[in-house]
Amino acid sequence: LAVSDRSWRVAHGPLVFNGMRTGEKYDARKCLADWKAGTEPDPEIWQRVYLTDPPGGTLVQVEAPACRMIRRLPSRSRKALEDGTELFDFGENISGVTELCVEGEPGAVVTIVHGEKLSDGRIDNKHNSMYTLCDGFQTDVYTLAGTGKENWHPSFTYHGFRYAEVKIEGKAKVCDLT
Repeated sequence: LAVSDRSWRVAHGPLVFNGMRTGEKYDARKCLADWKAGTEPDPEIWQRVYLTDPPGGTLVQVEAPACRMIRRLPSRSRKALEDGTELFDFGENISGVTELCVEGEPGAVVTIVHGEKLSDGRIDNKHNSMYTLCDGFQTDVYTLAGTGKENWHPSFTYHGFRYAEVKIEGKAKVCDLT
C-alpha cells in the first residue's frame, strides 16, 4: 500500500543531529519558511523524495505512556566558572530537558552539557557515559539565528540531570535556562 509518491517534497531543516542519549544539535539559521497554501515550494530548497522499499516487519503500536512536561523548574543557582562556562544547579535530579533563552549574534554556539554529579565543581558523566559509543553524552548544541531573544528546547531527546554546564562560542548571552 503506497501512502506517498514523488509529489512529496523534503528539505534540510535546523535539526542537524539527534540521539536519545547524546542530545540534539539545532542550527536556528537553517529554519525553513512556512509554506503558504496554494503556492509552489522553492525547488532549490524543497527536493522531491526518493521512493524506496519499506524496512519490512510488522508495524505495531507502542503501549507506553508518552513523555511529557509536567512542570517547569527554574535553576536555583548560576555560577560562572574560570573558563567562562556557567554552571546551573536545578536543586534536584530530574529526567527532562532544559529550555534555553539566549540572545546574540548569528552563528554563536551554545553548548549545554547535562549531568547528575559534580567532581571538582564540574559535571562528571564518567559513571554513565559508557552507555553511548560517541562523544557528547547528554549534550545539546544550539546555533543562534541572531533574531533577538531566542527560545529553544530539544524535541527528540531527554536527559537525567541536576546540573547543566553552558558554554558559549561567539557573542551571545544566556538570558535564562529552565
